[in-house]
Amino acid sequence: MFTQSIGYGVRASIISCARQGLFLIPVLAILPRVLGLTGLQLAQPLSDIFAFILAFVLTSRILRELEEKR
Repeated sequence: MFTQSIGYGVRASIISCARQGLFLIPVLAILPRVLGLTGLQLAQPLSDIFAFILAFVLTSRILRELEEKR
């Protein structure tokens, strides 16, 4: 929401799609084959962690850009 509300719509969309599309689908394809049921259970939290890391990186860059404009 932060990125969208300050006018960075593309980055907000990337962060929004990251959790369910960019990370969850590949993790669901890989982990259950490797770890079985445990892999299926770990897929959602792992995709959330990846999405958090992506959001942190993108938000840090936005804050750096805003600081430079100041």
